[in-house]
Amino acid sequence: SLHSFLISLFYLYILQTHPLNPPLLAQERGTFFQFYSINPSMFIEFCEALVGLKKPEISF
Repeated sequence: SLHSFLISLFYLYILQTHPLNPPLLAQERGTFFQFYSINPSMFIEFCEALVGLKKPEISF
């Protein structure tokens, strides 16, 4: 499903940015679920930006 695909993308992103930091991985995993539940459309934009599908319009 699209949902599980986006989860996979996000995990790939985390692993690439924090490959040696499992505690941070777990922390961001929680942030991810919170982010998705609060604003699914922005989350989808974020994932699309991660894989270069569109220009990111989200700043962190």
